[in-house]
Amino acid sequence: MHEVRIVIPDELDRVLEGIVSTGLFSSKAEVVRAALIYFLNILPTATGRGYDVGNMFSPEGRVLQLEYALEAAKHGAPILAIKAKNGVLMVAGKPKAYMGISRKGPSKIRRIGDVLVGFTGLGGDAEFVYSKIRPQKSPWNVAKDISRVFEEHAIRSDVRPLGVFFVVGGIEEEPKVYTIEPSGTISEYDVVCWGKGYNRILSYVAEKYAEKISLSEAEKIAMEAMAKAGWKELEVEKIVS
Repeated sequence: MHEVRIVIPDELDRVLEGIVSTGLFSSKAEVVRAALIYFLNILPTATGRGYDVGNMFSPEGRVLQLEYALEAAKHGAPILAIKAKNGVLMVAGKPKAYMGISRKGPSKIRRIGDVLVGFTGLGGDAEFVYSKIRPQKSPWNVAKDISRVFEEHAIRSDVRPLGVFFVVGGIEEEPKVYTIEPSGTISEYDVVCWGKGYNRILSYVAEKYAEKISLSEAEKIAMEAMAKAGWKELEVEKIVS
């Protein structure tokens, strides 16, 4: 066993002497050792050992920084995308103004080439990603561009993962909706939502959604769902096939 010597304040030393005098411990070193073991045991296993400060695997097989990035995106204004039979609808909640009377920030949904690209999460991180996207006709290719940016931040040790979640919509042989998570994972959905209130929004849309829904029907459902989740000011964009 290694020996560690530390210097402690007189007040703490008196407290330790008082604990030893009760007879529960034989020495002050034993008290400190017991307190340290207890402290390490009550910490979450991964964070107690520093696995949350870099892009590394914890013993449980988790990359905590990526989980934190996805959680950060979940606290942003929601982004909702619906695949319709004749196109793709994308709706985003507008964040409230925190430091003024009105807020006129950059759009959360943008048309890049023939593709809609929306996000929820940290605006600064989103702007960085937008700057890397090339105008294209294929939503899949745009999704891959975003994924490459995310992957670089997920594996490098000198940068943090990006706290933003992207949704891409467009027309290939048929309408397509893709999502890109901070890990770089690309998924395809008929309906997807992430951000504040996403559970309530998705639950409402799921009740009304049908595979051959039209864009006009999708827009009506989306507006109702966002309103029920408390989002009145919205950005709405669509691509028609």
